[in-house]
Amino acid sequence: MNVDELYRDIKAKILREQFTYGQRLVETGIAKSYGVSRLYVKSVFQRLEAEKLVEHIRNKGYFVCRTFDSLIEEIADMRQALEGVIIRRVIRSATPEQFGELSRILERITVFIRNGMINDGLDEVEKFYKHLFQISGYRRVVAILDTYSDYIAIIRKRSARTQDEHLEYLENLTAMLNAMIAGDEKIALHQIELRHKYLFSGMDIRVNNH
Repeated sequence: MNVDELYRDIKAKILREQFTYGQRLVETGIAKSYGVSRLYVKSVFQRLEAEKLVEHIRNKGYFVCRTFDSLIEEIADMRQALEGVIIRRVIRSATPEQFGELSRILERITVFIRNGMINDGLDEVEKFYKHLFQISGYRRVVAILDTYSDYIAIIRKRSARTQDEHLEYLENLTAMLNAMIAGDEKIALHQIELRHKYLFSGMDIRVNNH
């Protein structure tokens, strides 16, 4: 494992709250668990400190910082805008076969979520969006979203915690895809807006076409 891979893995664990707020990150322990040198670990900690994901306390070590909601909200705003660009393009250019593949992925998501297999369902959600982004052909836009994929994972985690909330998210995703297939850009974009509001204001996601 090189230093960049180590950085991405530790960063992902912080953002996904596998390393929790206030937890001390011990250089020797992490170096041993990953089978890398302490110099690699120290270099990664310094990069994470620059991103304000960890803080160094003199004579005590490195500790996980709180992920600021303002940062998450800023990334969510960016995601909403870029997904709108992608959806407009997909509505105009996607083939019936491509929509068919999105529908098949959505069917798998539905089976998993309704049977309480939430993690499997979320894996399929990732596949859904990757396929949707690929269809758009907007490589630069997709590259930007990929850069913030770990933060977006937090957004998805926060947007639905219980099975009922995941079912509401599924209802929202289904309405968005149906609108895209029907060529109704207004409703498709409205579903993105509903999801965004739900995340930050506690509003329920409801399928609303008006």
